[in-house]
This record gives sequence, structure tokens and C-alpha cells, in this order.
Amino acid sequence: MRLGLLGAGLAVAVTGSTACLDRNPQFEEPLPTGSESGGATTKVEDTTTGVPSTTTSTTSAGTTVQPGPTTEHEDTHWPLTTTSTSSTTTGMTFVMEMCGDGMIEGGEECDDLNTDIDDGCIDCKVPRTCADVRQFAPLPDSGVYEVDVDGSGVFPPMPVYCDMETAGGGWTVIERSPREDPIGTPLFVDDAVNADLPEEPRFRIKKEPLQLLLPHVAEMRIDCGGDDYLLTDAGAIFSGEGLPVCTRAKVTYKEARLKGYMLTDTELCTGFHGSAEGCWGAWHVDEYSQQECGLPPYPWNFMVPITGDGADAFAVDPSAFDTGQMMPPIHDCHAPGAVRVVMLR
Repeated sequence: MRLGLLGAGLAVAVTGSTACLDRNPQFEEPLPTGSESGGATTKVEDTTTGVPSTTTSTTSAGTTVQPGPTTEHEDTHWPLTTTSTSSTTTGMTFVMEMCGDGMIEGGEECDDLNTDIDDGCIDCKVPRTCADVRQFAPLPDSGVYEVDVDGSGVFPPMPVYCDMETAGGGWTVIERSPREDPIGTPLFVDDAVNADLPEEPRFRIKKEPLQLLLPHVAEMRIDCGGDDYLLTDAGAIFSGEGLPVCTRAKVTYKEARLKGYMLTDTELCTGFHGSAEGCWGAWHVDEYSQQECGLPPYPWNFMVPITGDGADAFAVDPSAFDTGQMMPPIHDCHAPGAVRVVMLR
């Protein structure tokens, strides 16, 4: 568990009277000294509490001060909140809301009496995604955090792995599939793997929380820890759903980098079904097979292949691996020990 030192949120509300004070109807001006009245009584009442504090009698024999009522006076109305302090001399009340006092007040979403940033409450706010964690906490590390993907909805908070390093961080990892033991099914299939253990080398989130997560994210990134990666809209994760098995379709990528070549805002013919369904590889891009979607082949280097013949790039369960012989090095996702990671932000 990581401990983050968070600054407590502090809101101070000040209420008080700034208008001119009205004449106190219970205040009687004393007669001038030496008056023939034989004595006058002056009653002074505390203007902030409405409780008489003392009674002063002036007689020819001298001045007598009589103590006023105790604080148990039945007409006394005190602020009885633990988060407020009252000043009886100025008539001003200071109300303080403190993140970390265990009470949910004002704009707070939670208050769990600690400064942990991985337990679902950060600076009295509830993170929905890893991007929220990055926003709420100063310089968070990559690791497991608890998020609430539907806020106040019925789905319970859950642990997720947050990548805080790749491309600025704030990525919520939804799949981790190793080359040596790939998951091999489409991303849209409800094929949860170690769903409660997001740090495991082989992992995939359940479909229900994934669907709840999608409204809070904009981008999906697929990479294998090197320079090769795909970046597209988050909603593309369900591309291919409803299509016949092994069918390819166009996906628009904001960025697509492969072996040193970069494409931006481009369509690529993409396959979604994997080896578990007898197809060429889960989420793969075959340079040559682009023509199946009416696109020109070999898009990265204008009609010149940069991966091996028929290599199913970005799939870790490909029917044909890139060997690096056509153009070294080996594509990142096909290198020994490669782990493909799919994440949303």
C-alpha cells in the first residue's frame, strides 16, 4: 500500500453582522451623576448571545455588580457543532470543514480519516478511473488502486492497475496478455482472467465494469512495452462485436507506430478474433491483408513490408510471427517474453 501525503482540503465559511448595530431596547441610559432620582439601574445585555451578563446597580452608597445567569440559561442558543467555533465578543461564527475529520461535508465525496491514495478515497474525492487518481494525487506511482467506475451506482469499488508512466500516465489497464500464454479471445468477449488480481501477468477485466468505465475514458492504447503501439478511441474496444468469426474491419487510429514508422489519423484493416476461435490473432493488423477492407497494402512504408510475410502485428497469439528478417528488429509484441497491454484513459 502506498501512502501519499495529501494536503487536507480546508474550507472556511465566515458569517457575521456587518450592518450597524440597532439600539438595544433593554438598555437604559443612566441618569447623570448626582441625579435626584436617588439611584438608577442599568441593565447591560450581551449583544451577541442575548443573555444578560451582569446587572450593575448604582446607588448613593456605591456600585454593586451582580453576576448574571449561568450558561445553562434556558434561553441560551449556542452553536453545537464540532466543526464550528464561536466568538462571543465579535458576534462572528467560523465554520471549518476539514478533509480527514471523518465527516462527509460540503463538496466532499468521501472522508476515510487517512491519506492513503490507493483505497478509493483521495483528498475526499472518489476516483472513477486511473486518470482521476493521477489528477487527485501528486505524482502517483504505477500500481493497484481502488476505483468506483459508476460513482454512486450499485457496482462496488474494485481494484485496477494504473499505468502512471506510459505517455503521461493515467491509464487504466483492462488486459495483460503474454505471448507465452495469450488469452486469445476478442476484447469485447466477457472472458475475465484474474479479474480481482490486476497485477497478474495474465489479466482481463470483466465486461460489466468495462462497460461502466467507457463513459469516463476517451482513448484506448495497445502496446507491448516498447516503441510499437496503437492509439484509438476507447469505444473501438467493441469493434468486431457481432461480425462473423475471423472477419476483419476498418478501425480508425489516431496513432499507429510499427518498427519506427508512424501513421496518424489513419484507417487500418484489423482482425478482432483470436487463436482461441481459430482465427489469425486477437486484435491483429496484417500489412498485406489491408486490401480485404479496400485499403492499400503495406501502409507504414508505402508498398514495402516492414514485418515478416503475413505477420499478424499487435497480436500476441498470431498465426504468423514477425521474425525481424524482413526489417529488424522483431516487432515488440512478437519478441520473446512480450506482454501485450490494453489500457484506457
